[in-house]
Amino acid sequence: NGIAGVIPDEIAQLETMRYLYLEKGGLGGSIPSAIGELKNLKVIDLDFNSLTGTIPENLYELSSLRQLDLNNNQLTGTLSSRVGLLSNLSVIQVDNNKLTGTIPSELGQLKQLAVGFFSYNNFTGLVDERICELREPEGNLGMLQVDCVGENPEVECQCCSSCRQPEETGGSLRKLVEN
Repeated sequence: NGIAGVIPDEIAQLETMRYLYLEKGGLGGSIPSAIGELKNLKVIDLDFNSLTGTIPENLYELSSLRQLDLNNNQLTGTLSSRVGLLSNLSVIQVDNNKLTGTIPSELGQLKQLAVGFFSYNNFTGLVDERICELREPEGNLGMLQVDCVGENPEVECQCCSSCRQPEETGGSLRKLVEN
């Protein structure tokens, strides 16, 4: 998009904004908590930037949010269990960041969820059965990707549509293994 710099706190003045598309730019700095004040947002697309820091807690209060794309940044911290409050969310992409902790079981509360990309982070643990229950054909979840391949995968997933892992040689190449 050609936009560089940081996302200013003044973005909160755009109270009626419904779609925030600032992907594939030169944005750096952290995601301002001011975005969480935009209660009409349906889409937040900030992927393919250089954003750092954590995901602001008040983003999880955006009850109208349908799509959260934060992939391909340098975000750290955890994905909060409060993600389960986003009852209208159908797409969450947080892959290719530096997130840690577990993939929250509260994602299993998101009955509209169709796409969940969590790979190329530092998540650990087991993908909860409640998330697996969202998978097709009973649920809407058609795409679920985590780092669940290798001799000692960091994440165990019994229901993922695909598992990913870094290549053994070089570390920068990626390998997709379809289930």
